[in-house]
Amino acid sequence: MITINLLPISQRPCGWLVRRAAMLLMLPLILLFCGLVIYNSCRIWSLEKQVNTVRQQYELLMPAQEKMQLAVAKQSILQEKHTRLIKITAERKPWSAILAQLGIVTPSQIWFTELKTGEGNVLIIRGNTRTYPDLAAFISILEKDELLGEPILIKTEQDNKQSFTHFELTVKLKEI
Repeated sequence: MITINLLPISQRPCGWLVRRAAMLLMLPLILLFCGLVIYNSCRIWSLEKQVNTVRQQYELLMPAQEKMQLAVAKQSILQEKHTRLIKITAERKPWSAILAQLGIVTPSQIWFTELKTGEGNVLIIRGNTRTYPDLAAFISILEKDELLGEPILIKTEQDNKQSFTHFELTVKLKEI
């Protein structure tokens, strides 16, 4: 819609005052907006400068970080090996202690020809003795032992040529 003002100029409303008031209100807003743009541009420039500085420091620290990652990987491998070693050591039977104890409790009339492990915590002993009573005494010593126990005589054979008694028995190893 087009409006036509036919009033004489002296009676027409003054548009210049409205424009001037609008200009006076707009000027501070434009100055404020320009100030904010300049402030934010300076702030962005400063932050980009800081980011570039941090990137340069990061690139300088990259070899140290790679070495650190390698060290962490090696340390985890060593920790895994250490854990395995502890697990194996915990599961391993102390054969030196078992054989030392067996040597202590074995009388001089008995000698072994074979020692081997069986299923579970079982030690199979084959050997010779001169008489049956010596073998019976050895079995009773094994029954009372704190490391070796539950001896079971599997077989005995008398060798008439050499006057020896061959025997085979199993001994359960007690938990240490």
